[in-house]
Amino acid sequence: MLSDVVSNISGVGPKITKTLYDANIRTKNDLILFMPIRYINYEIEDISKIDCDSTLTIRGTICSSLASIKLKSSTGLLFYIISNNIKIKILAFGMEYLRYKLKKNEEYVFFGAYKYQSKELYIKSYFTSDFKNYIEPVYNIKIPNSYIMKFISEIYKERPYFKETLPDDLLKKHNLLDINSWIYKSHFPNDIEDTKEAIRRNKYENYLKYNIRLNALRYYYDTSKKKSKMIDYNKINEFINELPYELSSGQKNAISDILKDLNSNFLMNRLLQGDVGSGKTIVALIALYANYLAGYKGALMVPSEVLSVQHYNQAIKFLEKYKIRIVLLNSGVKESQKKKIYSSLENGEIDIVIGTQSLINNDLILNNLGLVIIDEQHKFGVVERQKLISKGIKCDALFMTATPIPRTLGITKYADLSISTIDVMPSNRKKVLTRVCDINDTEFISKSIYKNVLKSHQVFVVVPVINESVIEGMVNIDEAYKRLSSVLPNVRFGLIHGGMKNNEKNEVMEKFKAHEFDCLISTTVIEVGIDISNATLIIIYNAERYGLATLHQLRGRVGRNDLLCGCILATSMGDSERLKIMEETNDCFELSEADFNLRGPGDILGSVQSGFLGANFLKDIEIFKDASADALEIYNRYISGEYIEIVDTIIKENDENNKLN
Repeated sequence: MLSDVVSNISGVGPKITKTLYDANIRTKNDLILFMPIRYINYEIEDISKIDCDSTLTIRGTICSSLASIKLKSSTGLLFYIISNNIKIKILAFGMEYLRYKLKKNEEYVFFGAYKYQSKELYIKSYFTSDFKNYIEPVYNIKIPNSYIMKFISEIYKERPYFKETLPDDLLKKHNLLDINSWIYKSHFPNDIEDTKEAIRRNKYENYLKYNIRLNALRYYYDTSKKKSKMIDYNKINEFINELPYELSSGQKNAISDILKDLNSNFLMNRLLQGDVGSGKTIVALIALYANYLAGYKGALMVPSEVLSVQHYNQAIKFLEKYKIRIVLLNSGVKESQKKKIYSSLENGEIDIVIGTQSLINNDLILNNLGLVIIDEQHKFGVVERQKLISKGIKCDALFMTATPIPRTLGITKYADLSISTIDVMPSNRKKVLTRVCDINDTEFISKSIYKNVLKSHQVFVVVPVINESVIEGMVNIDEAYKRLSSVLPNVRFGLIHGGMKNNEKNEVMEKFKAHEFDCLISTTVIEVGIDISNATLIIIYNAERYGLATLHQLRGRVGRNDLLCGCILATSMGDSERLKIMEETNDCFELSEADFNLRGPGDILGSVQSGFLGANFLKDIEIFKDASADALEIYNRYISGEYIEIVDTIIKENDENNKLN
């Protein structure tokens, strides 16, 4: 039976059972629905028809001796084959044993990465001449693919049958495989066409389920009534008028949107997006103030302790004079103090709590919580965000991000959210001049640092790793310090990274703020929200390792003043299309679109899906649009009493997945 535990499958012992359980695969049903993440095509190709770099399988006859070669730390073999009258160089690293397996003038089949221009094949495996074409599924689990296929073959001996999960009219409309053909062809494809059909059905079903859940969430927010919050516009306007600066039009529009949501009878579910330094924090504080004036408590969650301290200090600066009781809650708070904070929050003695993931502790009770704000919301999982929101009863939610959503993605993935955009920067901000340089140009980098330090300004230096990396060419904290301190003996350096204790990180940041350091060498722990107004230069080593969004976030650590500021992207890759974009624009919205087009959307469903084959939003846009339209129709008919079983199953399945995560 499909409900049997996996340990009942022949060949599945305690060790494999544990690995399967760790991947949430507990039953035969779970295993058979555990889809491949990709396929390896072992179908022999005609090398004369290949005109680009690719991974392929070719048949050829060895026409040379096998020579030993060494490349950096790897050793291997080099030899030549003739395939369809073309001479191909074969490189086999870490496969010296082939010297005793392969013979000159004999025919073999080779699989590997082919370089078209140089006619080189870096082989990963080989087969004898009696080889037959096949497709190998690859599974995202630490168990050999062959084992998984063997276990699933054992299950198929029982002739499993699955009830269809999609309506018949949609199967016909989109010419999709039925569920039983889809599952079988996913694991045992006869050819590449089988994999394409299986992948298309898998993508469509996942996109459909995602959009149905999205419609359910949208319907919840559109129909969930709450008691409207009384907005004291006079006091809010007084607060705004007392600010030491004029709010931008973008900030004013965002505040207007938020106040309307708070004042309405429907739950707020709003995303506030704006560039680094555009002024989202003060908008959040005004929202918290309005919520407080209406008689409710507020919570602000951020992804790092350093940022939580910074937001807390900002809240104290602007709100404490109004007798608002504000508390900081993060992992740096002592246990004895934490107990008092927990008690005060439960008793309603605190008006606003600011913290990290500490806010979603199961033991924490937030009395009369009316507004939750989550900064850099993409740093948190769906379950984490919902866990905090659920601590209130019909609680308004505001999400903030400095990583704008590309338009194409915004109208799909985030269709359940109302979106406010701060697209105007403060008038005193200048463009941060950005330049790409060679990673080993220490002279240029050190001179740039010194010029800024001479003006009593401060500098950030960002590296990708704390310690020496197995990846060659990665600059670490110590290496950067040695490189720069040796040529800049009069510059005061500080070091900060994620491996330090929280109190150590806070101490370093306070010293940097107090200008006890001229230059702070750091990992990306300073990526989000760190505000040092005297910083005028940032150097990012191994810039090619980061996406445009991260590079822009890091660049945003400078330019938070009216001074001329700079960003140096140090790379070993020479000309880079992505890095050139950074030189050309400081606009986060342009960069967001460019990053999306270059890298894709990442995991568009918000969490890793074990059965989600090769999802790529850009390539799948038509499938996604079809699934989105179908999902809307299904959910509308569900509200009218149709498709009850299908929709309820999808929503229940999503709830169960959230519990597991």
